[in-house]
Amino acid sequence: MILKEIDSKNHKNQMRTLDALLKNSTSDKQKSVIRIERAKLENGYKAEKENAYYINFNLSDSKNTIILHDIRLEHNGRTAQFDHILVDRVEIVILESKSFKNSILTIKKDGSLEVQNGKKIYTQSNPVEQNNRHKVVLESFLKDNFNFSNRLIVNHKVLIHPETNIANKILPEGFVRADAFVSQWLNEKESDTNGFLKVVKIVTTRLISEKNTHAIANLLMNSHRPILFDYTKKYRVPSKPKLENKIEENQGIYNIEKDCPRCKEGKLVLRKSKGKSNKYASNKFFGCDRFPKCRFTKSTVC
Repeated sequence: MILKEIDSKNHKNQMRTLDALLKNSTSDKQKSVIRIERAKLENGYKAEKENAYYINFNLSDSKNTIILHDIRLEHNGRTAQFDHILVDRVEIVILESKSFKNSILTIKKDGSLEVQNGKKIYTQSNPVEQNNRHKVVLESFLKDNFNFSNRLIVNHKVLIHPETNIANKILPEGFVRADAFVSQWLNEKESDTNGFLKVVKIVTTRLISEKNTHAIANLLMNSHRPILFDYTKKYRVPSKPKLENKIEENQGIYNIEKDCPRCKEGKLVLRKSKGKSNKYASNKFFGCDRFPKCRFTKSTVC
C-alpha cells in the first residue's frame, strides 16, 4: 500500500521561485547558473517520479509492504533524504533514484558514477555510500523510537532509470534497474526464506507484526521535514526598481536600463540624490542597479 506520495507541491514552489529569479536576473552568468540548478531539480524530481511508478505498479496493492516516497528525516543533528522507503515485516528497504537519460553511465570500481553526455564527462559520488549514511540515520531513529528495533533489518539499493544507457555489462552490488527491482527483491526474499530452519529463524528473530510495520511507516511519514530551501538568498537577484520614465531630451546621455559600462552586468537607472550636497548640477543622476557592488554613476546633464 502507498502511504505517502512524492511532494509535488514543494517541487512546484521551488520551480516557480527559480523561474522568477531567471526572469528578473540581469546577469547572463547568473542566469546560466540558475538554469543548471533548475535542470538538476527537474531531472531529480522526474527520476523519483518515474522510478516510483515501477514500485507503485507492483506493490501498491500489497498488504505486506508499505510504500513511502520522498521522506526527509532530521535526527540527532543529522539529516537524511530518502527517495523511497519500503516497510514490510521482514525488512526496511531504502531506495535512491538515479536517472541519466540520453547519457552513458559507467559505474566505476570505487562505486562513483561517470556520466558522459555528448563530449562532456562528469563524475558523481558513490550513491551506495550515500545510502549507507542514510541507513545510519534511519537505524538511529528506529532505535530511539521502538523497543523492537534490534529485530529490524535495514537494506538499501540504488535504482537506475530503465532508459539509462549503462556501460557496465553487469551491474555492481547495490545497483538495480528500477523496472526490475521489485521482482528481484521478491525473489530474493522468497529464496531467503526457503527451508524449514530459515523460516523458523525469521519467525523467531526477525519477523515483526503488521501492527508494528504500520507504526514504523506512520512515524516516518509524520516525522517528514521537507527542506524549505530559499533560492532567493542563494541567488540574490535585485528587484527591479520603479523608474522615472520621462527625461528631458537635453538631460539624457544614457537611456534608462542601458548596460553599465563598468561592471558589464548591471543596468543604468535614473536615481535621485538624497543628500543636500551633490557633485552633479542636477539632483538626478544615472547609477548602476547593482549598487553597492558597483558604484558607477554618471550625470544626466550633457
